[in-house]
Amino acid sequence: MADYLVTAQWLKAALADEAAHPVKLVEATFFLPTMNRDALAEFEESHLPDAVFFDIDAVSQPDNPLPHMLPTPAQFAAEISKMGIKNSDHIVIYDRSALFSSARAWWMFRYYGHEQVSILDGGYAGWLATGGQTETGIPTPAISDFTAKAQAEFSAVTIDEIASMIEAGTCPQILDARASDRFMGIAKEPRPGLRSGHIPGAINVPLSDLLDPETGMVKPADTLKQIFDKAGVNYDAPAITSCGSGVTACGLILGLALTGKNDVSLYDGSWSEWGASDQPIAP
Repeated sequence: MADYLVTAQWLKAALADEAAHPVKLVEATFFLPTMNRDALAEFEESHLPDAVFFDIDAVSQPDNPLPHMLPTPAQFAAEISKMGIKNSDHIVIYDRSALFSSARAWWMFRYYGHEQVSILDGGYAGWLATGGQTETGIPTPAISDFTAKAQAEFSAVTIDEIASMIEAGTCPQILDARASDRFMGIAKEPRPGLRSGHIPGAINVPLSDLLDPETGMVKPADTLKQIFDKAGVNYDAPAITSCGSGVTACGLILGLALTGKNDVSLYDGSWSEWGASDQPIAP
């Protein structure tokens, strides 16, 4: 299994000696609707050498009204094959916001059985800060034959499952990765029509808390453990992560995995689903 994180220095060495350690670079940048930025256009203007673009909205259930919901194994395999990615590849994923969306792509690959996948710590900005080279354009890779199979290690839960567990008093701890003002219902949700607040009983661990504000790199594992402990995470019990639409929640799964906790499920619908439903909320 590949390391969860690799540094820009490691990646430079790997690219310089591809025979010894070949890697497949994947950019998984995603921007919230309110950010008014075009991820694919920015990729075309500049990206890491030979990288392909992973569109979170495209690699999803095409007929689901919720944003970028987890696709079926066949749908995932078809989209990844279009990127020219093989099951034998060591994939290194990055994005333009350090960890915001690369962790989502990382989680999806792991969910569908691909263990040779890492995240570039510090993301695109970290690569540029080390003098890393870039190129322009949109590549047209040869279609591969990627296969996907859901693994028991990583799991996802539905709104009905969470609601039933809450009603029965058996719901695992829920960790919400949104910013604290959104969690507390102070800030308006970026998607229209959603209520403000959080799932009853959830605890707030903003994804930004896991990152060094200067470098955008993930904090050391012992520091992450302190952050989770301070938030009230029980390491002896399973957990569910949530966020706005199932993206930054994957960053919490990564952070917990770095501290040795892997009994964590993703609530894929997250607040885009819960906030639009008639399920109870806490302010």
